[in-house]
Amino acid sequence: LLLTGRRSIMSTTERPLEPIACVVCGGRKQDIDHCNCGRSPKKEVPWHGFGNPTPLAIAAFSTTLTTLSLALMEWRGVTIANLFIANFIFYAGITMIITAQWELVLGHSFPYVVFSSFGAFYLGYGAILVPSFGVAAAFGDDTEQLNNALGFYLTIWTVLILIFAIGALRTNLVFINIFGLVLIAFILLDASFFVTADGDPITGRRLRIAGGYFAFFAGLHGFYLLLAQVFEMMGFGIILPLGVIPDNWFRFQRKEKHK
Repeated sequence: LLLTGRRSIMSTTERPLEPIACVVCGGRKQDIDHCNCGRSPKKEVPWHGFGNPTPLAIAAFSTTLTTLSLALMEWRGVTIANLFIANFIFYAGITMIITAQWELVLGHSFPYVVFSSFGAFYLGYGAILVPSFGVAAAFGDDTEQLNNALGFYLTIWTVLILIFAIGALRTNLVFINIFGLVLIAFILLDASFFVTADGDPITGRRLRIAGGYFAFFAGLHGFYLLLAQVFEMMGFGIILPLGVIPDNWFRFQRKEKHK
């Protein structure tokens, strides 16, 4: 995933470049034009003196999503997700929005949009579960309208995740799998709320559990990506395969007309 470049602490006029991390695979390289993955930025990554914020966002995303998926799958009889408000708001929500701003400072536009959006989603979802906000209580006994409203809420987010999944096609297979699994999970949850609103709670429950499984595997992919980044930033010398997409895949160029 996107990592920052670093320089050694020397004078501002004479300080050679340290190995710069590839913005695609995270690998270190002395030569900015070459990397083992075959894809490198065409210009030097500027040094900002900051660390890499991406692992924190991935950790928050994976931890919160995996915890939520356990409730969706009803493991050990847990079906009420209110306890996880702590993760939704104080870990994933706040943390991902903060790390997104650092991604913006470092010039990483795609992670900025993704992390900001998911951080806001977790904050919003947590707000729905907070009883004092009165979101669910506003519907009273009208569970049909409540389920339809939740279905609409997640459906629009499903469209946004689809757009993110298309953008992820230019990164690596792990990132693509995360968005693909989350997309399927959201589609199943959308259907679950609508089916329940139509008076079929049994099918709605089955769809919700199925969506929980896809969310669970998405969370596991997130932990794998996090482990790969921890190995890199702590210098273990272990490079976990991420399945970097070749540069000429999913790349479209407008052909110029010859006069």
